[in-house]
Amino acid sequence: MISYNAKKIFKSHIFIIFIIFYFSFFLNRHFGNIGVFPIDTFLHYDSGYRILKNQYPARDFWVTSGILTDFLEAGFFKLLGLSWDTHIFHSSFINGIISVASYFVLINLRLDKYYSLTYSLCFSVLAYTVSGTPFVDHHATFFLLLATYSFILAIVTQKKIYWIIAPWFFGFSLLNKQVPAAYLVILFSIITSSLYTIPLYIS
Repeated sequence: MISYNAKKIFKSHIFIIFIIFYFSFFLNRHFGNIGVFPIDTFLHYDSGYRILKNQYPARDFWVTSGILTDFLEAGFFKLLGLSWDTHIFHSSFINGIISVASYFVLINLRLDKYYSLTYSLCFSVLAYTVSGTPFVDHHATFFLLLATYSFILAIVTQKKIYWIIAPWFFGFSLLNKQVPAAYLVILFSIITSSLYTIPLYIS
């Protein structure tokens, strides 16, 4: 049975975690500052600003998908100020978090830390850097990936905490964009139910 203590992992791997986050954050910041697409690049910048002005998605302006990305953008603006740097900080922070989470999962799966570091850094290069700026599809996908990570760790480590947080990540993904989150919610629900029903038939 694979079981790692989260605090021990953090303490023993803190320098590597710092490297991954630093690299992921500033790499995305670099790509986020290279050019813009008039609609996509400023989509959540505009909606985040409007939320700060007490205008809300669906009620005061048109939205095409979920609203969580807009509210997260507004939250970053509220904390760090309304600026392009904050806009890029938002996506760069998510890139750093998802890359560190990938490392954490790989370590929990007993992969060598140097391989885990390499794979996590490679992942960060291909993660949020595709758009550079906050975008609903990326947020939805990465929350879904965090849910998948939690699901894997729940099975591998047999710790209840991962079963508790996985639905939250699924919910956050759904609040960003309903597809593909809805499909995977159904898939994982079937897998989860089979994990508990198959032993009954075996016994």
